[in-house]
Amino acid sequence: MKMHIESTDKPTNEEIEHISESLFQYNCKASGINDFRPFATYLKNENNEILGGIIGWTRWSWAHIENLWISENYRKLGYGKKLLEEAEHIARERKCKMIDLDTFNFQAPEFYKKYGYEELFVLNGIDLGVTKHFFQKKLDN
Repeated sequence: MKMHIESTDKPTNEEIEHISESLFQYNCKASGINDFRPFATYLKNENNEILGGIIGWTRWSWAHIENLWISENYRKLGYGKKLLEEAEHIARERKCKMIDLDTFNFQAPEFYKKYGYEELFVLNGIDLGVTKHFFQKKLDN
């Protein structure tokens, strides 16, 4: 069978899902554990519009926050803290021992430090003075 390498800047959802699902199945087989569970928690107004939220997942006694976003008009009003507390609550309910996330220097590294997240390392070398910060927080159950 002749093989080749192909690159694209427009991968399809199906292609992305195939790679992600294949890796997920490998990880489950290798670890013997299949406990991946996504979660989302939202900030909504009276019209049920999403004005903020957290998207994440749990697996292997570990939680990960993929995205945290709040509409600009609702920032610095305590909603970020409430969303973060809810994500941590979900993680504890699922018996997670730690939660991790990453953020850029222009986003919210100080916010996470304020709420007990330990900075593990900073990825430097991204152009335009951008740095990526990696955090974790140990959870008591």
